[in-house]
Amino acid sequence: MIAGAARVAAADTLELPALGARATARSGAAMLAVDDGVALLLDPASLARRSTPRVTAGLAAVRQTATFTSDASFPAGSAPPVDSRPPVLLRPWGGGAFGIGDRVVVGAAVFAPTSAHHRYASPAGDFDPTKDDRALFPQRYGGERLVLERWGAGAGAAVLVLPWLAVGAAALVHRTELAHELMIWAGPPETAGLQLGDLSPAFDMRFRASASAWSPGASVGLVIAPLDVPVEIGLGATWSAPAQLSGEPRLTDSRGVTAGVREAVAGVDPDATAELELPAPFTTRAGLRLLFGRLALELDGELAFVSGAPAWELRGVSVTPSGQPTVELLRVPLGPALRERMAVRAAVDVELVPGVVALLGGYAFTGRRVEDDSVTPVWPDADSHTLSLGVEARVAAATVTLGVLHEFRPARHPGDSRLRVIDPRGDLVVRAATGESESAVTLVALDAEIAFE
Repeated sequence: MIAGAARVAAADTLELPALGARATARSGAAMLAVDDGVALLLDPASLARRSTPRVTAGLAAVRQTATFTSDASFPAGSAPPVDSRPPVLLRPWGGGAFGIGDRVVVGAAVFAPTSAHHRYASPAGDFDPTKDDRALFPQRYGGERLVLERWGAGAGAAVLVLPWLAVGAAALVHRTELAHELMIWAGPPETAGLQLGDLSPAFDMRFRASASAWSPGASVGLVIAPLDVPVEIGLGATWSAPAQLSGEPRLTDSRGVTAGVREAVAGVDPDATAELELPAPFTTRAGLRLLFGRLALELDGELAFVSGAPAWELRGVSVTPSGQPTVELLRVPLGPALRERMAVRAAVDVELVPGVVALLGGYAFTGRRVEDDSVTPVWPDADSHTLSLGVEARVAAATVTLGVLHEFRPARHPGDSRLRVIDPRGDLVVRAATGESESAVTLVALDAEIAFE
């Protein structure tokens, strides 16, 4: 079952590596080991493990870093690496569950499955020919800023159909918020070469768009726990509708000024719109858990099916190059070409003091989530490795869990990138960003659960 159904995803492919402290401590391998609100996303049937009323609250601190090293040639020489170093972000979550009789358990939770922030230094003010900033900001046509947030809530129920079989289902809703920023180039095509170094920053125009949307989802699952056999099996699936984002676009005049006249002037109507459909995957999961007294091992696999190349569809945005006709700016790609994603996760729980203190650990490998030739500095998605460690302490009716996780994506060169510098006329064939991207996520999560016996 694990081999046939392995991999995970969310509607944006930049989701956090795990939700909740217990899942964080286990590198996300929590399909069978978690029976709190996180189960609504992974396998709602796991709620049936306990009918005891309980509430859980948690807080995660997220630090994301990324580095882009351009291999393009510039008049000022080679470009130094540029870094995205957003601040540490705090993401709360909470949930509760209670039993109705001996066979039914219902639960609800709020959570933040996605929190992706990337922001690189960018040129400010008018272009100064004596300070050519092409090599200092080589990422600007591939992306300067990306903020992608998803907040969610869910409610569901699990039923103990037989002593060894539980089934569950949950209804989900997500709020997706997206902000995107990059440079477009509005210079005369005949003055441009075929390399980034040939494009004068005097014709740079900063494009911004932000939008938000609500979208529904659902999850189902089952848990099989044969009597008198130390093995548990879980199966689950999650569906999410695409996020139909609708918001506002912004475009600034070009940075260059010649004889008091801008090289290009932006036109944005008061009722201008920016719309984008962010595809969501259909995700299947399978898990296997082995119980050996004070030791428990879990192996989870997930597979997500998704495809698409999201792009802003614009209305009411135009560019007027100096001395030339006005051109409508109709489409700005977000960057990535989304595709299937796979993940395999393994975790171990060790009871140091039975019923009181447990040590948790895990490892995960996540396969490709975007096509190689569509990686950008603000969308550095790639194969990743995750290592984690945690500790759980139980005192009376309270359980406190601390998990620490580090996910890293080694440097990857996108090769012959399909991403081009955005030109309102559509004449350029210059690649937007060539070089290597690497990134990492560090997650520290703390949960507290109170059970009411």
